[in-house]
Amino acid sequence: MHKYSETWKNDIANTPKLRTYKLLKENLQSEQYLYNIKTTAYRSTIFKIRSGTLPINIETGRWRNIPLDQRLCNMCDGGSIETELHFMCECSVYVAPREKLYNSVMIDRGQPVGDIFKILINGFPKETARYITECMAKRQN
Repeated sequence: MHKYSETWKNDIANTPKLRTYKLLKENLQSEQYLYNIKTTAYRSTIFKIRSGTLPINIETGRWRNIPLDQRLCNMCDGGSIETELHFMCECSVYVAPREKLYNSVMIDRGQPVGDIFKILINGFPKETARYITECMAKRQN
């Protein structure tokens, strides 16, 4: 198993598409959210953000062969590439629902954004799925 685990780590380290997955996935084992989140839609939402398949510009731009540096967030005026991290923790359009999420799980806002991202997805997947669902609905309006 150790050899397989090392091969797995090397494979994901060398695959740019798995940028978020390799940030969140530290060990080769089933994730608890798969068992703890009973709502299929929420489980699917967490899977999508973890795997980099949530339909935000970093992913949808890849489908359309748009260069990475041009996959900007259409929701805010920040001129940022719309990555999962930007979508979850930085986009100014989602400040109100983000504050609600941070308050509900008592996030320490003094931490680096990347750490907050990991804590939310790995530690509070149900609450995070609810937040993502609310933000994605906002995109439809």
